[in-house]
Amino acid sequence: MAFDKSTFDKVDHNTTVIINDVEYHGFGTGNANRGLLSSQLDHNLPFDPEILAVHLIVGYPSYSEYKDGATDLFKPSTVGGGYKYQRKYRFSNGAHFTSFHNITFDKATGLRGHFTTRDFPTDAFPGRWRIQDLVETFIPSGPGLVKSVMAANWKGDSKDVQAVIESEYYLNHNEQLPGLHWRHVTFETEHPSENVYCQSEKITVLKNLDFGRPQNLLGFKDTSVEAKLAAIKNPTLKQSMDLNYDAAPRNEHSNGNLDWVANSVTNGANGANGYANGAH
Repeated sequence: MAFDKSTFDKVDHNTTVIINDVEYHGFGTGNANRGLLSSQLDHNLPFDPEILAVHLIVGYPSYSEYKDGATDLFKPSTVGGGYKYQRKYRFSNGAHFTSFHNITFDKATGLRGHFTTRDFPTDAFPGRWRIQDLVETFIPSGPGLVKSVMAANWKGDSKDVQAVIESEYYLNHNEQLPGLHWRHVTFETEHPSENVYCQSEKITVLKNLDFGRPQNLLGFKDTSVEAKLAAIKNPTLKQSMDLNYDAAPRNEHSNGNLDWVANSVTNGANGANGYANGAH
């Protein structure tokens, strides 16, 4: 989708954060084309606000850098007025909560966000926490809808806590994500005073995870059951498939006839198919 990328060279945000009916104020600025964002939350929360890192700031996909042809549906939705989303958080210590987010955009003033959770378990996270880098998987879910799942980890004073976080993003257009995308978020956090929390992020979206190609180490060019059976019965075909036929051990009682091997494999395959189809 076409949009003026220069709009996102510098984008400010002002965010109203409501935690269990108490309102706090966050603000920040970023270069959304480079995936850079820095934010500050002023608060008097009775727990470490860093446990809310995913709720607070990762909620602005507008700030993501898209690389290698990845499809950006959020910036077009942003310039068209904004988007909404909701999240469900399930923690390894049994805690859970939900959040609802409404983002609007004005070219002169930037992004405005309302992030609300009314069921946050304030006693579930004593002590200090440090959010670790994470990856969010964007899942195509129809026109104007993107779902996602991410796994997050926080390092605590005495032990870590993990969370599975599921999101649904509602865009203000009907474009659809063409395939899975991955959003990687790297964090730098600070607590300059008791009532101030600062969070900086580098956010990058990719459409491919390329860590090298697999190699067939079995030596077969075609590893299907049918191809293996054909190779066993046909020495010429067997040699063309790079099978080390001559070095393979033979059954002393087969008299060189490998038909029984093929029949055994075939019967075994038929038996497995019958089991899969309920014939057992």
